[in-house]
Amino acid sequence: MAIVAARQCEPLVSDLLIVGAAPLVRCAVEDCVAWPSLTRRPVDLTERLNHCIVWGGKRCSIQLFGHPLKLVILDVAGVILDLMANFAPHLEAAAEQLHLPREPIRDYLAAVHHGACQSYTSLPEATQAWWPMLSQRDRTQFVECFRTIERDHPYPTVEGSLETIQWLRRQQIPVALCTMNDRQTLDYRLHSAGVDLEWFVTASTWESGHPKPDSKALDPIFAVLPVPREQAVYVGDWYPDVDAARGGGVRFIAVLSGGIPRHAFLLEGMPQDHIMACLQYLPSLIQTP
Repeated sequence: MAIVAARQCEPLVSDLLIVGAAPLVRCAVEDCVAWPSLTRRPVDLTERLNHCIVWGGKRCSIQLFGHPLKLVILDVAGVILDLMANFAPHLEAAAEQLHLPREPIRDYLAAVHHGACQSYTSLPEATQAWWPMLSQRDRTQFVECFRTIERDHPYPTVEGSLETIQWLRRQQIPVALCTMNDRQTLDYRLHSAGVDLEWFVTASTWESGHPKPDSKALDPIFAVLPVPREQAVYVGDWYPDVDAARGGGVRFIAVLSGGIPRHAFLLEGMPQDHIMACLQYLPSLIQTP
């Protein structure tokens, strides 16, 4: 949740290694569980999660950093949706409507952009820090004003994010969401950006009971998709994503499209090759036979 000037993405990794010219026959795999079928019961996805390809008579799995990849979990704002396109103007517009000083917002976003401080986990937490004198009623009014402005001016998608999601689906890799948005906000934000909820097999939202950075934030996803956690990856753009992935025992890849700078992720212990400019370069990390 910070403003970032660089909107153009640059590849940070080499192209995929091309497998030899032996004939490839892709295994038949059923479509993933559709969004409307969100439940808490395990789904029998054994065959459809194998992601196997027959190559020269041998079964070869899709891999990421040398390990099988059977699930991709995405944050929404900053990864799929370009929060930075309108986030700061929306905050300042809400502050102006309520006659609140805008300097605390600007100072905070600048500090996050430079990695000088961590971002707040929620807007109510941020408003309390920006304007300590505000009553609970006034803070709630600011949040409601901000949400109204968001609905009137929705966020676009991050460049290449939709194409990457479709690429993952063509590879028959299930894609899930982990977000602090409530379900109503999530539905509206994605619909406004032309994102189809049925592209995703399940989601962990505010209603799940353990929003990130809680270590249980990913539990609802794995309750639906019974895959080994070491064979999943979480792609996020800010500190609660890092904490949720670590607490949930899932590999993490950081993107810079949410405003957190590269050196901040390095300080969090992220390997250099686990940091990308934006989601569209994820396929270049995934090895497909």
